Amino acid sequence: MAKTLTYKKSVQGWTSFYSYEPEWIDNLNDEYFTFKNGQIYVHHKDDNDRNTFYGESYDTRIEFVNNEGPSEVKMYRAVKTEGNSKNWDVLVDSDIESGHIKKESFVKRENMYYAYVRNNNDEVDTKKLTFQGIGVCTSVSSDTINFSDFSDSTLSVEDNIYKATVNEETSEIGDMTLVGVVESINLNSITIKNISSMPVSGDFIMLGKNQTSESEGVRGYYTKYTMTNSSTSPIELYAVDSEVTKSNL
Repeated sequence: MAKTLTYKKSVQGWTSFYSYEPEWIDNLNDEYFTFKNGQIYVHHKDDNDRNTFYGESYDTRIEFVNNEGPSEVKMYRAVKTEGNSKNWDVLVDSDIESGHIKKESFVKRENMYYAYVRNNNDEVDTKKLTFQGIGVCTSVSSDTINFSDFSDSTLSVEDNIYKATVNEETSEIGDMTLVGVVESINLNSITIKNISSMPVSGDFIMLGKNQTSESEGVRGYYTKYTMTNSSTSPIELYAVDSEVTKSNL
């Protein structure tokens, strides 16, 4: 797709890309004019909608890369923006994983807008703290899994439940199978909905949190951020900062 490039004399470089495609561009008396379909248009008027060209509105998009400590695998956990708008949708892509931030997630903290990066991965990662063992199933009745004793300190409604067989000689846990979703938590039992496969007595039961809502961010050596804002009103963005820690894996 063709793009319109702008050159800024003060920096002696090409600074921006625009989505509109004029037939001709000219400058007269410090006014910027373009021609489209035989019509003449004047740009950069304060009373005009921003990012609207020839009657069509476009998004503002900013891309940048965070590559601090390039030899270390890092967790990109959050984004902070300094400006007058929080309405930025953010895509986060690393060399290993991808994530996102919805504009509704930004909250104002100390005159900056702050939001956590949500991982796009919906697969179960047993290495993370969002995956925990509950206990051994003693019996099953309809949609209920019973235990003689189980740990429910981290168990919540809507958690995913998994089962696995246990080797009695080695105590090794076999392959995992999704059981369903927690509907309610009772004394030494849990009720399951959206059942895929109920366990049998002796199976080891585990919980898995929603990987997106409970995510720690995006892991990678580097990350590319793509920020999009659909506003047609004037907005200002002075700086963007990312919260990064060294990966523990």
